[in-house]
Amino acid sequence: MAMSTADLQSSASAVLEPMGTEVFDVESGRALMDHMLNGLAYCRMIFRDGEPSDFIYLYTNPAFERLTGLKQVIGHRVTEVVPGIRESDSRLFEVYGRVAKGAPPEQLEIFVDSLGHWFSLSVYSPQPEHFLAVFDVISQRKQAEQALSLAYERLALAQRAAMAGSWDWDMVAGQLYWSDELFRLFGLDAQKDTATFDTWRHLLHPEDRARAEERVCQAIRTQSPLENEYRIVLSSGDIRWIRACGDTLYDDRGTPRRMVGICLDITSSKNREIALSESEACYRMLAENSHDWVWAIDLAGRLTYSNRRGAEVLGYAEEDFAKRDPVDLLHPEDVPLYRGTLARAIAEKRGWKNVDFRWRQSDGQYRVLESTASPLLEGNGELCGFQGMDRDITARKQAEIQVWQEANYDHLTGLPNRRLLYDRLRQEVRKSRRAGNSVAVLFIDLDRFKDVNDTLGHEVGDALLKQAAHRLTDCVRRTDTVARLGGDEFTILLSELDGAEYAERVAQQLVRAFSEPFTLGEEQAYVTVSIGITLYPEDTVDAEQLLKNADQAMYSAKQRGRNCYQYFTPALQEAVLERVRLARELRGALDKGEFALSYQPIVELATGRIRKAEALIRWKHPELGIIGPSKFIPIAEETGLISDIGDWVFRVAVQQVVRWRSEFDDQFQVSIKKSPVQFRNRQSGYRAWFDHLEELGLPGGCLIIEITEALLFDAGISRTEHLQAFRAAGVQMAIDDFGSGYSALSNLKKFDVNYLKIDRAFIGGLASDSEERVLCEAIIAMAHKLGLQVIAKGVETPEQRDLLQTAGCDYGQGYLFARPVPADEFESLLQAGR
Repeated sequence: MAMSTADLQSSASAVLEPMGTEVFDVESGRALMDHMLNGLAYCRMIFRDGEPSDFIYLYTNPAFERLTGLKQVIGHRVTEVVPGIRESDSRLFEVYGRVAKGAPPEQLEIFVDSLGHWFSLSVYSPQPEHFLAVFDVISQRKQAEQALSLAYERLALAQRAAMAGSWDWDMVAGQLYWSDELFRLFGLDAQKDTATFDTWRHLLHPEDRARAEERVCQAIRTQSPLENEYRIVLSSGDIRWIRACGDTLYDDRGTPRRMVGICLDITSSKNREIALSESEACYRMLAENSHDWVWAIDLAGRLTYSNRRGAEVLGYAEEDFAKRDPVDLLHPEDVPLYRGTLARAIAEKRGWKNVDFRWRQSDGQYRVLESTASPLLEGNGELCGFQGMDRDITARKQAEIQVWQEANYDHLTGLPNRRLLYDRLRQEVRKSRRAGNSVAVLFIDLDRFKDVNDTLGHEVGDALLKQAAHRLTDCVRRTDTVARLGGDEFTILLSELDGAEYAERVAQQLVRAFSEPFTLGEEQAYVTVSIGITLYPEDTVDAEQLLKNADQAMYSAKQRGRNCYQYFTPALQEAVLERVRLARELRGALDKGEFALSYQPIVELATGRIRKAEALIRWKHPELGIIGPSKFIPIAEETGLISDIGDWVFRVAVQQVVRWRSEFDDQFQVSIKKSPVQFRNRQSGYRAWFDHLEELGLPGGCLIIEITEALLFDAGISRTEHLQAFRAAGVQMAIDDFGSGYSALSNLKKFDVNYLKIDRAFIGGLASDSEERVLCEAIIAMAHKLGLQVIAKGVETPEQRDLLQTAGCDYGQGYLFARPVPADEFESLLQAGR
């Protein structure tokens, strides 16, 4: 192994002595030098202005190359071989200069930055202007020294930051060592005072002296760690609490040799602990004599303390009550409130105030307790739980509920009264204004109730009113409000409506419900209803005016002969009558052959060819003329006729595909819309569609099914089965009016959609500098990334077509190409295109 720095001089002597020092002969000592483990470099100095400025290597041994990594340096200057050495340590040249002038050999340590090493050098001058350097790499030793110095610095800083000092007791030598921080902790000066046991004993509080000394002896005797807390009295008279921790080192025979440890200043935490203990004792004394339930819980909500009042209030034995989880005693509806309150309190490190919880008594009944709590903190300030007080407010709550019930509910029927109705109506109007939906108010009067009341008596009349209230509530949803305004007048509030259809169904159901007789003891009475209907916002945006409108409509119903309903707005009433007529006549339209299909071309933008067509149904009403699908399809969906109509559309459309594929384009496709209602029945006849395609010799790919985004977004079990069945049969799928609904992008690949049809709302405003252009380009790019093709609806101008084609849109559909036309006219378009 290489020699240490202390041995370098003797190494040099071993080289020089055999050769003499007057003339240094490299060749005579080469065998010895080549086998040395220390590096050797024999150099000739170069002077400038009488001072050494550089030197040239004349000889280096193998250890030189191994230690420095420098090779083939003979004949080269040192600054040429080791750039920057003069900047690294000019002392090297200073030493060479002194040795050259006859000074004795010198040793020095330098760091050569360009080599990245520390070197220990012994420099000799065997002959004028020549130098022999014996050296070794000491980088590891220097790094260890620096690390040790840094560790000492960090230890001192850590002790000061932690207010902790270390000590070391050499039992054999009888010496005691204290760190600087321990002197400061004891209020002493490390430069003036000495570390002795007498010094330590003198500092100990008289009451703690014997116990502290005994703890040290006990730790040594039992060979256990030292753990001790005691007080010291400073020269100023101040008292500090000290925690001492240490361990004893023993020799092989079990004889104690040394004890080392630390002392920490715990005065602040000890004072808090004493103060907390005193306050807890006072708190417990007050808690046990309180008329309220005083408790403490941990962060998991488990009871850690409860005074006897908690068990008394709820009727449990104290031992049983203390073991229960509070969540098990809470009313199920209050458990989320309790957990949420506790979670917020933990997150914010604060308590809560005046929160009401219902607690189950031992007899199964519930009592209402008003809870207030504050946080419990550990000595280090960390939250560890909560303490609080619950007050029994059951009697007060019952009184409040009774007063509120009397103020807001009808005492006879238990229904909301006029006051509560007005309050709910105002709330629903505000909600509907924000949501953009409708509210309906039905004003109901019992026909001929006065006759029953006068002939059979008020008690029978009251019984009839109660039964009438039950019939009214049975005809509406749980979220709707049925109220009694007084006498025989009732009001129903229907909220969150999309139109008048639900209100009309409720009115019809009410008329049917009140056509049944009322059994009143031994008597039977027939009482019908007259109903007035008004809508928000169609009729008015004022809540109070809605009730007035419904009242007027109710009187109009009475004038029509009672036992019916009447809309407030004549125009709406007319529309309802027309809807009833269409629903009635729609049932026979299919059998009478009143439906027809029109076809609108879908053009391939790149070639201008008609590659597809959308089949659009029309109702040729014998009196009203052509009726569009937007007017009668919703009625067909409500009445259940949509499935039969959808089957008819399919059969007629695919029959045309057979002809157009054989005569014009064997890849021609027809697109038909499919209503969400057609997907509801899991036993739907869609399988018959596949059989029919097989009979006609058509592949499933001849057909494109158009569905809405909403259907794709909320695909239930039956809908999913339908969609998967169509995909399995090869039928392609398009999302109609894309961008106007839910944009269920995650489902586009799940259900293997083929086409996106951009909603016409994006196409109508399409221009070179429009926002719609950016949106269309984004939709097209996204669709292509997902492997889908894009059809733009509502294309009406050449500019729109050109912009879409530039954006990479695949197909276009709109009046620019053609309006929907009958099959024979569509064939002419195909013929012209061919």
